[in-house]
Amino acid sequence: PTSCFTNGDYRFKLLRGAADSLSMEKPKVLIVDDSDQYATVLKKLLVQVFGFKDVVRVDNTTAGFNLIKEKPEEFGLLFVDYNFPDGNNGGQFL
Repeated sequence: PTSCFTNGDYRFKLLRGAADSLSMEKPKVLIVDDSDQYATVLKKLLVQVFGFKDVVRVDNTTAGFNLIKEKPEEFGLLFVDYNFPDGNNGGQFL
């Protein structure tokens, strides 16, 4: 099962079992965002405030999709920007 929610510029998606693992071991996180500023701040918050150890960032939906396609079970939490310069959006990605 998955859960998806929106907060302004971001769509968040918890993948298979990630909600359970949030209270135990932190899942690997994928940030898909073309903005260096937002991605940097989000990564710092995740690592320094929430204790996530493994946070990966890519700047486009194609790179994000390829990472998930290669190893679908690797990421437990996704942060996806909604609008990208190439016309793709976070809704399509999710």
